[in-house]
Amino acid sequence: MTQASVAAAIRGAMLTADPAAKAMAARAVRRDWAAGRLAFAFDVAMPDEPARPARPERPELLSPRDMPRRRPPRTAPEPIRATSMWRVDQVFLARRGLRVEVTCSMVNDQGGLRNLSVTAPTEDPHAAVRHAARFIAGRGNVSSARQARVRWTREQATTEQDALIRDRLLEDEFLDEFEETLAAVRDQQR
Repeated sequence: MTQASVAAAIRGAMLTADPAAKAMAARAVRRDWAAGRLAFAFDVAMPDEPARPARPERPELLSPRDMPRRRPPRTAPEPIRATSMWRVDQVFLARRGLRVEVTCSMVNDQGGLRNLSVTAPTEDPHAAVRHAARFIAGRGNVSSARQARVRWTREQATTEQDALIRDRLLEDEFLDEFEETLAAVRDQQR
């Protein structure tokens, strides 16, 4: 059994007039070549009459508005609500040289999640937590910090999320400072 040549397979694909069949034939040539089913021989001449590959007899002409879309229509993203209230879910502490970086993970009533990070100008974790609480509560659209968990990130690299040790003393300091600042912000808004 002789192997078909790559030239014969290419010629067959080029002389196919139907666009879908032409695409399938070209894919079959590539697949057969990659699988080693075509001999490396150019024993068949490429078509020169007509001077180009076969085309459909009469292409379908459409007005621009009737052309099929290439991409599906984009759906509008969900609008960001200015009234969306956030609550502090977790607070992570990390030492950065002589400072403490505090990252607050917040969730909103629609299940959205965002993180706010602040680097406190101190190496004392208690002062850093108070600084972060003032920063977060002062934003105006954060409604509560009850049940916020305060944890150190150095433990996060080696421990599962639910098994992280909470620092209850820092949690109390964060909540107290947060509530005081939030009350002051609300007083100013009245």
